[in-house]
Amino acid sequence: MADITGFTPHRLWLGSANTTESSRRSLEFGLWLEDPGLLKAARRFLVEVLAHSQELDPDSDGLEPDLVVPGYDDEAMWEATAALADYDDDGDDV
Repeated sequence: MADITGFTPHRLWLGSANTTESSRRSLEFGLWLEDPGLLKAARRFLVEVLAHSQELDPDSDGLEPDLVVPGYDDEAMWEATAALADYDDDGDDV
């Protein structure tokens, strides 16, 4: 079997609509996209997502991302949260 190195999309499903039981309890939307320019943009977006979410090893078949655990400054977050709690924006310009 030959390796597939690419494809040309002609149609793309976009949306949240699915056939799960929970989908019947919320507003769902979906559409088929066939516009060539939008298909090209969607492909570019998906390639970017995959490039930032897959392992760095090109020979890996895994779908687990190589992510770095971020460091958080808990004290700074508490200070920012406290400052926002004191902020009063009622939309008036007075």
